[in-house]
Amino acid sequence: CALPISANFISLMKLADLCKTEGRTDEELEHLQAALKVQPTNVVALDRIFGWYVAANQLDKAEAMIPTLAANDADQAHGSLYKFKLAMAKGDSQTAIAIARQLTVDFKEFSGSWEALGEAMQATGQLDAAISNYVEALNKQGTNVAALRNLIACSYQLGKYDDARRYLADARSKFPDDPTYRRMQIE
Repeated sequence: CALPISANFISLMKLADLCKTEGRTDEELEHLQAALKVQPTNVVALDRIFGWYVAANQLDKAEAMIPTLAANDADQAHGSLYKFKLAMAKGDSQTAIAIARQLTVDFKEFSGSWEALGEAMQATGQLDAAISNYVEALNKQGTNVAALRNLIACSYQLGKYDDARRYLADARSKFPDDPTYRRMQIE
């Protein structure tokens, strides 16, 4: 049963968004933490704080959040995607690959599982394997932005320019106003 979201919570999250946009990251965290006090199990606030800690390289704090994130199933994978993100942030590619492989077994129907495995493979230079996993992620969800971007990048890195152009054309048709795809086409 979802709890109703209070106006105070919404205001605090909007303030956090504003601070993030303006590059005031410390204030962003303060507003996120205040929002979490209002709604302690809100998965959006939990996820944002976890992401903040990872981005700030405060990995111990991010790791300490994983049990709460898992208990609230914030990633809909019992915390496994958070464990994956933490392993990637730590540069622990082997752990990240192991977690991602397990995700493709336990949650094979989800695009994010295949995207995670692609990301881990890409990070270890296994670009052909990364491409295969990104293609599978897109088979599950054709609008997976990260999978599309990484698929294009891997194709370029491998010198598969025709494939990269084809993937880029697909991305531009799905997201015609996305400046990232526009820049990739120019480069």
